[in-house]
Order: sequence, then C-alpha cells, then structure tokens
Amino acid sequence: MYSLMLVDDECDVRKAILETINWNELGFEVVGEAENGREALDVAQRLNPDVIITDIKMPFMDGIEFVKELREENPITKIIFLTGFNDFEYAKSAIKYNVMEYLLKPISADNLGKTLTSVRQKLDSERDTLRNIEQMKKNYETDRQIMRMGFLHALVAGGVSKKYIESVIPKLGLKLDGECNLVFVTKPSRHSLESNILGVDDTDLLMASISKLVTQTADRYVRNESFWHLEHFVTILSDTRKNIEENSNILMLEIQQNIEHFYGVTSTTGVSEKFDDISKTKLAYESAISALEYRLILDNNKIIHISDIEPDGKVRFLFDENSEANLKSILKTGTKEQVTQFVNKMFENMRLRKATLSDYQIYIIEMFSVVVKTAKSLIPDFDLNVGNNLNFITEIFNHESIDDVKKWFERLCHRIIEYINLQRQDSTDILADMGYEYIKKNYHQSDLSLKMISDQLHISSSYFSSIFKKFTGDSFTNILIKIRMEKAKELVLTTNKKIFEIAQETGYTDQHYFSYCFKRYFQVSPNEMRRGSGNDSSDAVSES
Repeated sequence: MYSLMLVDDECDVRKAILETINWNELGFEVVGEAENGREALDVAQRLNPDVIITDIKMPFMDGIEFVKELREENPITKIIFLTGFNDFEYAKSAIKYNVMEYLLKPISADNLGKTLTSVRQKLDSERDTLRNIEQMKKNYETDRQIMRMGFLHALVAGGVSKKYIESVIPKLGLKLDGECNLVFVTKPSRHSLESNILGVDDTDLLMASISKLVTQTADRYVRNESFWHLEHFVTILSDTRKNIEENSNILMLEIQQNIEHFYGVTSTTGVSEKFDDISKTKLAYESAISALEYRLILDNNKIIHISDIEPDGKVRFLFDENSEANLKSILKTGTKEQVTQFVNKMFENMRLRKATLSDYQIYIIEMFSVVVKTAKSLIPDFDLNVGNNLNFITEIFNHESIDDVKKWFERLCHRIIEYINLQRQDSTDILADMGYEYIKKNYHQSDLSLKMISDQLHISSSYFSSIFKKFTGDSFTNILIKIRMEKAKELVLTTNKKIFEIAQETGYTDQHYFSYCFKRYFQVSPNEMRRGSGNDSSDAVSES
C-alpha cells in the first residue's frame, strides 16, 4: 500500500476525488490533505508520501512553487498535476521538476484511476529494483551473470557507492577498469521494431537477439559492457583513451548498420562525453540519454554526441505574439493548406535554432496551448482527443521525431478547422433563424430594423444581413414586407378592422403608405381585396 497526499484549494474538489476513487483497490492510502502549496509543503515534509496529487493554481503558494521547493529535499515522490487548459504557461515550467503525470480538469474517475494504476506500477517497478539491488549485494555469489546484469543496471540507475563499485568490478570480472570511459545509448525505432524483417512478435526475444549482436560488435573494437536497459541498449566503453577516441565512432556506426541489416530496425544513438571515474557512469548515462532525446529535433537514425548539441544560452526561443496571432487567425478563418504552410514554417524554425531540448518542448507546448485555447473558445464542446488518456504532454512527446510531432500537430489543426467550418455553418443558420423568428414576433413594431435585430443577436448589421439572405434566399427588407403583407391580408380578409388599424398592427404608422405598399404587393388595394372576398364593411375607410 502506497501513501498519497491530495492538494487542492477547493474543498469540494478534494472531497469529490476522495469519494470517487476506491483507494484500497488501487493500492493507495490517503494520508494527508492540504489546501495550498505552503501547507502542502509542511505536510509533505512530515508525512513523506509516495504520491502527491496537486492542483497548479492555489493561494499563498502555487503548485509549481510547491513542487520546486519539495524537490530540493525530496526528489523521488511521484507528482501528478491537476491542470486546466488555461494552465499551460504554468504546466510547461514544471517539466524540469520531473512531474510524472498531468491530468486535465474536470477529472473523471476512470482517467484518474488509470493514472494511479500507472503510477502504482512505476512505484512497484522502482521498489522491485531497489529490492533487487539489495538482494544482489547479499547473494551475488549465487548467480554471477545475474549479478553482472543487476550491477550494470544499478550502475546507470545510481544508488551504489563508489567504494562498492570499485569492489564489485573485479569480483564480477567486468571490463570497466580502463583509464577512460564513455557511455552510448542505442534506441531502436519503435515503428521499425514492430515491422522487423524477421517477423518476430516477441519483443523480449528480439531484444535479446539484438543485444547479443551489439555485444559481439562492440567486443571487436573496445573493452566494454553492453546490456539492454529499459527501452534501449547501453554500452559502457572502458579502455585506453587512444583506443576509445579511434574506435568509438566506427563502433557506433557499425552497430546501427548491423541492427538495420540483420533485423530491418533503424536506431538512434546518444553519446556522452568521455570521463575518467567509473563511478560517474550514471551522470554519463544521463547525458547520453539527453543527447538521445534530441532525436525529436534531429530525426532518427543518427549518432548524436552531447558535446555537439550544447545549447546557446543567449538564444531566446519563444512562440511570439505575432506567431500566436497568425495561428489563431488561420484556425478561425483559414484553410488546411494555410495550416500546413504555417506548421511547416514553425517547425523549420525549430530545426534552425540551437536551443535546449526543454526550450523545444516548451515551444511546442506553447503552440499546442494556442490551438487548445482557440478551439475551446470557438467550440467549447469540441473533443480534442489528444490521446488515449488526458496526459497530453506525454502524448505530444511520445513521438520519435520532429516530423512525427509535426504531422500529429498538423492533423489536429486540420480537425479543428473542419469542425469550426461545420460549427460555423450551423451557428450562422441558427442566428439567421433566430432573426427570422424575431421578425415574425415583432413585425408590428414600426421601428423594426436590421440594426435592432443585429443588436439583439450581438452581431454586426452587415454580418446579419449576409447570413440572413443566405438562409432565407431574400433580403431582410423583402422578408419583413412579406411577413407584414401576409398578416395584413389575413386581417383584411378575416376581420372588420379599419384599414388604419390594420396598418398600425402590421408596423405602418401611415395608413396611405400602407395602402400603397399593400396594392404594390398584391396588385389590389385593401378595400378591393375585402370587397372581392365578400367581407365588406361600412366601417371601411377611404384609402385616398
């Protein structure tokens, strides 16, 4: 059972979350609550929960500041952010604080349950890893190969001391005693793995086979230890500086070529800088992973050295107001072709900038934020459908290359434009129909005008005139005359009201002008129509 803490400044929200979820069934116990970041920090420091679910916008101390201060003392507690569409500017700044999940409000029990299940699985995995490390320290004599693999996993994951590392390497016969070290990480493309030329469906079997190939290739060049870790192959080179400098690039290229040749699987490699102290392997591994992550910008099937992508700290990489205004305008009134041109231009700008990966990520989030806000402002009920769950940021960066992200972003914008066009057609018909109904109810008002109806609908007169004519097939003036004349005809034929009374009831203050309009419309005067129908009356008055 894992401990969990809930932080939200709205008591009703906390209560709803607490009552909605079967915590025991999911493997959690709620041990504390807080209504703002400052209080949450005190409670978290006292209770040290495994998981914290926290809102972003709160009084006294918001969720971002709370997590920032918490991370100074507690880097491992899992954080789940509750965020609204309008919180992107806050949410993007939390990337560096290792927030595990982002959930969009309003939160459903199903999505929260799925997220908590994912978090629990992560906690289970980490707990098992720690237990395995402890178990390995006690029983490594019993299974040397398991110990070797376990130690290598622990070496890149951290949590083992320098003294322990130095004592274990010779005992296990690991080739990690060179004067110079280097770590590179090779990640197979997910798409090509699924379509490997051998037709192997068992991922574990396929990875074991590729891992053996990586080891055999590396052994021909440099002393090393190679192994499969998480979703990539890790190779630690440990040899003379000269041998590593001369052979590492050749080795990495050959590994990529062999994997593609024998399995039809493309891959990308991230490379650390060289280092002397083997206890610094974790840092080197992390830098190799950082280099690998730049495949999002540089595309797959490359060898990316961390030393080649050092960002320029002076570069300001922002999605500026002009770009935001252009994107909003295109979404509101543009075409799919204009969207494609705009997206291509924005992503090409990204390729040309030398910024940090987090800058690229923030840039994409800012673009996505504009799309979301624009879509929600125009069509509040539109389902963005950004993924199988509401962890939209993970959905964006789960793609393997910048082209994949661009295509995903472009498809999303196309869907929005299609939906807006459909909604716009529906909304204009609704407005025009509302105007038509207003005329039918208020035709008797002599001052009824296009402007009066436009003001009632909160739109411009020119816009209403346009959509009304498109909806009815005729102008506002002609429709108003038609409705008034048909009503006047009804009164002439079915009542004994005087002509001036009928004129007033149909919106005419001048009886003679009414009679003129009536005759022009029906080709007969009101009295002539009445006499012709046999509904003549001595009360009728002269029209002249």
